[in-house]
Amino acid sequence: MKIDLNSPETLVRKDKKGQIRKINHFKNPVKTDGKEVKKLNPKELSIEYIKTISPFLKIERQIENIERKPSLNLEKDELEIHFNGDKIKENLSLISFYQTFFGIKLWKSSFSLRIDRINLTILNFLSSINYDEINIDKPTEKELSNYSNITTHNLAKINKSKNLYVFKYTKKERLGLPLKENNKSDFKQIIKNLPRVTLEENSFRIVREVLFSSYLENLGLAHWRCLVDVQNGDVLYLLPFVFSIDGLVFKNDPITMGNNVNVDDSNSVLNPV
Repeated sequence: MKIDLNSPETLVRKDKKGQIRKINHFKNPVKTDGKEVKKLNPKELSIEYIKTISPFLKIERQIENIERKPSLNLEKDELEIHFNGDKIKENLSLISFYQTFFGIKLWKSSFSLRIDRINLTILNFLSSINYDEINIDKPTEKELSNYSNITTHNLAKINKSKNLYVFKYTKKERLGLPLKENNKSDFKQIIKNLPRVTLEENSFRIVREVLFSSYLENLGLAHWRCLVDVQNGDVLYLLPFVFSIDGLVFKNDPITMGNNVNVDDSNSVLNPV
């Protein structure tokens, strides 16, 4: 497989540290020059692509077990890239790979490739993998079951507690708050007794994902995602699956309907939501 990242038909975007984060091949889709195309599948094509660009991504050692899926158990303490899955939409495949440590996924650290299933060509590549050094002690079996203190006044009912992740803690991103100002009091009903986290910024920790439900005074039943430090039980991330928005619904968008249409509830087909 030949990939020219300096070609004017290839768009490459890098982050502030010079690491590649996006490659677009829409003007000149990438295809294999090895096996006959009909013998390949999108997964094999994407692995061949990643192996080809691995020197530019500086991940040659991380892709030795790329075909394996991420583990649910703790393994060796090295950064690796593992196949995650293939989502099919019409004539496209979205192939994803997760970066792992101890064999488990790093939170929001992955590759994704968009592939034309008809022509078996790669259209684009996205990367959010981590390049920082990770130093974590391997937790004990007892610590891996530690998520008992996520509830506040017994409000929460745990629905699921299965997935382990390696998570990079930052104070700014600890609490996801997609709620309007007048609903923050409901959110505080859950978080007011969360203990202060004393971790250093950008510390890596092993966490367990916990999904739970809790009734909020003004919103009713709300569902939450929580990431709990398996070694000390700290809640490092908490996000409600609740969004408060203002909006209008139109049969057609105002521009299609004409220049004289006002964007207000007098022209919408439903009451404001």
